[in-house]
Amino acid sequence: MKSIIFSLMLIYFISLPSFGRGEEVLYSGCKSNKRLEDITVFDDGTVAYKKKIEEATEVKLGYLTLEDVKNITTKVLKLLKSVKRYTENKIDGENLVKCELRLSYNKKKYRFTYLQLDTIDPALATAVAVVWQLKNLTSFSLSSLPYKYKPKIGDLLLSKDGKKFKVVGYTSDGKGIELENVDSPLVIYLPIEEVKEYFVKLLNKQDVYNSGKPKRF
Repeated sequence: MKSIIFSLMLIYFISLPSFGRGEEVLYSGCKSNKRLEDITVFDDGTVAYKKKIEEATEVKLGYLTLEDVKNITTKVLKLLKSVKRYTENKIDGENLVKCELRLSYNKKKYRFTYLQLDTIDPALATAVAVVWQLKNLTSFSLSSLPYKYKPKIGDLLLSKDGKKFKVVGYTSDGKGIELENVDSPLVIYLPIEEVKEYFVKLLNKQDVYNSGKPKRF
C-alpha cells in the first residue's frame, strides 16, 4: 500500500505547476511612511500584488504564461525607450509618496523613480498603467493557514490555483494526508509538512470524524 501511495504522490508532484517565485522582471509600486502598494512580475509567470497600510498587509498572487511575461516586458521596454522627459526623483520627505518602476530585460536593468503627484512622461505613465492592469489577475491570497497548522479530517482547504480540497484521511505512517477535490473526482496525497506549499487558506475549521478517530490507510 505504501508503494502505491508513493507512486501516486510522485505522479501528482511531477504534474504540479510551479508555485515558486523566480527572479523579478517587472515592478511598479508607491510607498510612504505609512502605506505601500506594489505589483511584481517574476520570470516564472508569478504576479504578486501587495498592499500595506500601517501594520495591515494584504498579499495576492496571480499567474501569467511565459509568453505573456515576454510580451508584457517587451511592451514596457518599448515604452520606456520612448520616454523623452524624465528626471530622477531625489526629493525626500516624511509624507511624500515615492513611486518606482523597474524592468529587467536581457540582463539589462531599467529604473525610474518619481513622486505620486508628479506629472510624468506619457510613455512612462503608460508603462506604469500596463503593469497595474495585471492586478486584475491576482486573486489567490498567500497562505493564511494557521501557524503550525495540522490537517484534520473534514478540513476544507483552498489551493493556490483556486481549487477546493477536503482532508479525508491520513497515510498509514501518519506523515501524509489524503485530499479529495470537492468539484471533481480527483484524489491526491501530500506530506503534512508540505501542505502550506500548495494550499493557502482553511475554509472551515471543523473537526469532523466519522467514528471519533481519524481514518487510516
